[in-house]
Amino acid sequence: MNCLKQTLRSQLKQKRADFVKSQTQSQLKQIEEDVSKNLQSYINIIKSEFPDQKIILAGFYPIQSEINCIEVIKNLQDQYTCALPVHFKNEELKPLYFREFKSDTQLIIGHYNIPIPSEDSPQVIPNIILTPFLGFDKLTLQRIGFGGGHFDRTIKYFKENQIKLKFVGIGFQCQYIQDLPAEEQDEPLDCIITEKGIYLK
Repeated sequence: MNCLKQTLRSQLKQKRADFVKSQTQSQLKQIEEDVSKNLQSYINIIKSEFPDQKIILAGFYPIQSEINCIEVIKNLQDQYTCALPVHFKNEELKPLYFREFKSDTQLIIGHYNIPIPSEDSPQVIPNIILTPFLGFDKLTLQRIGFGGGHFDRTIKYFKENQIKLKFVGIGFQCQYIQDLPAEEQDEPLDCIITEKGIYLK
């Protein structure tokens, strides 16, 4: 399975990179706006599950050819508190935690050279966590990522501690793959959102 998934990861990385290269900046911006609109529609569907809570929306800082999640959540910052994940060296086997993110938040370089909010930003517990993926299965809501397991461990941690929240994958429609192979440690998402639609359980 590991060899199969590594081969699949390489293929999906190239597919996504080729797609992004084929798009103009205006086309990519339109995709980000469409994903933001679909995300807003999803929040409207599930916000009644958090009647006494303010929506805290955690995104991620994009790497390589991932969808620009920063722009996606910036489109919704006027309505919701936003956050970004924090991860440091020697914490590879721990779940992610999150700090508040605003347009003027100071970012510092974290593990894997990924920008994260500085310690000046308060730590928060999101009730919606956006996750990247290399590929997704719209029927099972499984995702395949880079293989580090950070989001799978985070999903498992929140479930084990009975912290109520939603894990939502966001990316490009071209990343859909039928019959995505999954292993025991792979955690399905609550929802997957692309520029073309919303996929729910």
